[in-house]
Amino acid sequence: MLVTYDPEADATYVSLTDTPVAKTRQFGDSVSVDLDQAGSPVGVELLMAPASVTSGVLAPLLAEYPRLSGVGEVLHRLSAPAPA
Repeated sequence: MLVTYDPEADATYVSLTDTPVAKTRQFGDSVSVDLDQAGSPVGVELLMAPASVTSGVLAPLLAEYPRLSGVGEVLHRLSAPAPA
């Protein structure tokens, strides 16, 4: 898993594989899931994360793609205060 952040767009991208993207599904206004030809997730884009990514958005996402449970951990790390 590779996580990148674009400060200009305030977007976080979680790359799961190097497989080419065949299509993208939206979950709310702030989450996009990139899928391969077989419909398996290859990456997730989170806009304005973690503030805009609520449980109301994550619940249906994780119900459909349980493999993305690690995205919740990424959000937790992003929202944690920086060590002093």
